[in-house]
Amino acid sequence: MNSGQCDSNGDCVGVFGGSFDPPHLGHLMMARSVLEHHPDMRLLVVPCFIHPFAKSMESFEHRVEMCRLMTEELARTEVSGIESQTDSGGRTLNTLKELKKRNSSWNLRLVIGQDVYAQRDLWYRFYEIERIAPPLVVGRRNAPEVEVELLDEIPDISSTEVRDRLMRGESADELLLESVAMYIRTHGLYSTPN
Repeated sequence: MNSGQCDSNGDCVGVFGGSFDPPHLGHLMMARSVLEHHPDMRLLVVPCFIHPFAKSMESFEHRVEMCRLMTEELARTEVSGIESQTDSGGRTLNTLKELKKRNSSWNLRLVIGQDVYAQRDLWYRFYEIERIAPPLVVGRRNAPEVEVELLDEIPDISSTEVRDRLMRGESADELLLESVAMYIRTHGLYSTPN
């Protein structure tokens, strides 16, 4: 696997996809890790429009806006709504192909957590994803070991934990960026199951 810098013949773009339901400090730390280790890279945060395993999620618009709040102080970072503009079916491979089609000069790298990478056999045609966008794997505490170069280890924070706390009426502020926590409160998100 290519774990070095991107090809100098095009723009280096890390694609950080996920449900971001909601985006939490673990996501923010992953983004920072990638940007710090790869100063030549731009980061594209891509919330999924349809979950590949048909899980219920908060509205796409809310998740995009929370991602914007999470990344607003990160240089070289943009939130993309591309999955709402295409028929990807929630499949990462289709999104990557569409990004490459629209931006042929981009050299893509898939930003992925160690825990998710360990489950890559469940993904649709992951071997093709690796060819189009070689993975950049960010370590995660308590995740299964994988034989790749890992970027910084990230604390074990999950969106599920955040949602569960909020549905019980408890605070999850220490797991969220302040602006994201405020947005959730303002819009009354996650107070009841989706």
